[in-house]
Amino acid sequence: MKNPQSLEDQAERIGSSGESSNKEQTTLPVPSDFPSHEQYLRGWRVYGTNISLSIAIFLSSLDLAIVTTALVPIANSFHSFEQGSWIVNSYMLTYTGFLVILSKLSDVFGRKSILAITFTIFIVFSAGCGASQTATQLIVLRAFQGIGGAGMYSVTYIILFEVAPPEKYAMYTAMVTSMVTLAVVCGVVLGGAISSAGAWRWIFWVNIPVGCIALAILLVSLPNGFPHYSLAKQSQQKHAIRLRFPSTEAFKRVDYVGTACLLCASVFLVAALEEAAAGRPWKSALIISFLCLSGIFWPTFFLFERKLTRASKSREPIFPWRLATSRQTVGLFMSMLLVGGQYTVCLVALAQRYQTLHSMSPLQASLRVLPFGLASPFAGTIAAGVSKKRQIPPIYFCLAGSLLQIVGMTLMATSVASPSVFGGFYGFQVVSGVGVGFNLILLTLMTPLAVEEQDKATALGSVLQSRNLGGALCVAITATIFNNYVRTHLGDILTQQALEAVLRSSQSITLLPVDIQDTVKQTFGKGSNLQFMVLVGFAAAQVPTNLLMWRQEQIRVK
Repeated sequence: MKNPQSLEDQAERIGSSGESSNKEQTTLPVPSDFPSHEQYLRGWRVYGTNISLSIAIFLSSLDLAIVTTALVPIANSFHSFEQGSWIVNSYMLTYTGFLVILSKLSDVFGRKSILAITFTIFIVFSAGCGASQTATQLIVLRAFQGIGGAGMYSVTYIILFEVAPPEKYAMYTAMVTSMVTLAVVCGVVLGGAISSAGAWRWIFWVNIPVGCIALAILLVSLPNGFPHYSLAKQSQQKHAIRLRFPSTEAFKRVDYVGTACLLCASVFLVAALEEAAAGRPWKSALIISFLCLSGIFWPTFFLFERKLTRASKSREPIFPWRLATSRQTVGLFMSMLLVGGQYTVCLVALAQRYQTLHSMSPLQASLRVLPFGLASPFAGTIAAGVSKKRQIPPIYFCLAGSLLQIVGMTLMATSVASPSVFGGFYGFQVVSGVGVGFNLILLTLMTPLAVEEQDKATALGSVLQSRNLGGALCVAITATIFNNYVRTHLGDILTQQALEAVLRSSQSITLLPVDIQDTVKQTFGKGSNLQFMVLVGFAAAQVPTNLLMWRQEQIRVK
């Protein structure tokens, strides 16, 4: 048994590399006899860290929702409606592409350093977005802002699972999901309010003071070297705010080839899906080119990671091959991809349904989506708590959630497409929301419990990236089906110009002759039903992917 002083020295060596005159190394493996409770924060540090991390999650999630809502006024101010979709897409490309990359880099360079850097990137480029003078400038700056948002989202998730012991994972997972849901709801409401006032630049500028406050709290609250540090020496840290420049040894550990391949594979795939969702034909040269390039980079990435995992002892693979060969983690990633698609499409399709079929304003529509939006985090939180208290394996809730999604989506898909709102439709939203919430929260909760400690950051980043890729994929598929249905059934009724106008903006329906408005609304409603029918298939597909996580001794929340 080692004495307390030696344990303290080990923590100091791990958490503050680079201070000694010996050969520098940014991080060291945690000794097997190192007490796990030493890594958890206490007192004012845990409160300060939680506040800053909650703000990080909120801002990164809010930005996408609020800009999407205010997209038309922003594009119109630059007289560049054709480029409007890329104001959103450029953020999504880098946001999705860097989730796993930044998660792994936080293993190499440290959680605090990567989160502080991405926080700074987000704040700086938010200021630049607000000062943009052309649509092209805004698109480029949004891409850099997405890098910051990705780090604020993924690294925050990782830190939250390291701030507290496993018995508090359920509470922290529920907290994060609630912040994301709150951000989506606030984004829709604030986006409409700010853009209506003609002050869309404040959508970006509001990130500056809030982000600076959160960053300052983070620098003070989160110790250097987290999570490997000695609690006994916390009070003796003289330079808690100062970040050390990483050593050359750290840069030698970075998987540059894997990082480049993963980034290209993700960016080309998301770009193709976003273009398809915006209405560009799947057979267009641009989409085919993007899909082909993505199809080249994905296998290249996995083959290289397989080779690096087996051969290299110095470089750390961005995605260890053992995660790809584990049936449980593959099932975890696939399940999150599917439920991520369900969640994203429901938010988009429900808002679209209320605006087109029921002639509601964006604000009214966003309020009508709340039964689904609030049911998800609430039900997931309850399920996580019950899973912990009653020691019920989370996989049972995931299977139940998949079945509830099938029921809820089927009920919405078979609803009457009438201009008047059917009261029971809100109940269908709740059923679907409960099912989605079970899976979103429980799958996230299972991730750090299903992998080894050394793979926790990469696994969490991969789960988050799967969720975003699932959203992009499912939106592209359902949007294509919806647009094709509407074009087919309204092509003989509307002119090509009028058809494009109603597909671009629901407000254009009110400009049509009164005698055909009801026909157009009902067509949109039936197209919406078709989207929910597709989601029934996505929900059913979750059952076998959930079963991939089945094992003799099920994962339980401690």
